[in-house]
Amino acid sequence: MVVKSELEKLGLKYRSVKIGEADIYESLLSEQLDQLDFALRKSGLQIMENKKSILVENTKAAII
Repeated sequence: MVVKSELEKLGLKYRSVKIGEADIYESLLSEQLDQLDFALRKSGLQIMENKKSILVENTKAAII
């Protein structure tokens, strides 16, 4: 819900939001990415762009 809320506040359209993943229609500008990252960090979340980090988080989620 936090991710959906922040995406909507920034006016970003998305297809879906699941645990650990958000599918956004358009490519984000650097400024938009920074704003989203800042908003998510305030809620204790972070953006992961590194494929290795994403794989680790997906593995953790599958185990849980």
